[in-house]
Amino acid sequence: MKSRLRTKVWWPKIDEQAEKLVKACKGCTLVSAPTISYSMKRRQIPTGPWIDVAVDFMGPLPSGDHLFVVVDYFSRYKEIKIMKSITAANTINALKEIFSRLGFPASITCDIGRQFTSEETKSFCNENDIKIYYSIPYWPQMNGEVERKIVIS
Repeated sequence: MKSRLRTKVWWPKIDEQAEKLVKACKGCTLVSAPTISYSMKRRQIPTGPWIDVAVDFMGPLPSGDHLFVVVDYFSRYKEIKIMKSITAANTINALKEIFSRLGFPASITCDIGRQFTSEETKSFCNENDIKIYYSIPYWPQMNGEVERKIVIS
């Protein structure tokens, strides 16, 4: 902006005033690049299977169904369940079914979908000593293992 301004006009302190104008402009600050960059940190692989799992939904599919994907971070084993309704109660029932066969994990990584942030889900996890980690909104790389499985599946 400053270089373009300089090609048309000039006055004393033009750079200072242009910077001040942009910093005060609400629209400019919304679309500008963020100043803080977070470095990508590689996720630690768990010491054994079914310690840390990732969960997410894919859908709706053309049939109206959703795919509930659960991935183990150690073995990369995945469970996919077709669900017609993705309420918190139905999600908990699907988790109970999967965990009854494979055991309860120590932690679950998920996005901030209503099913995962509900009080029902939180109490289910507390009762079964499962720690919930939420991924950052609009940053699917944080829960990359399950996001990749959804794309591949």
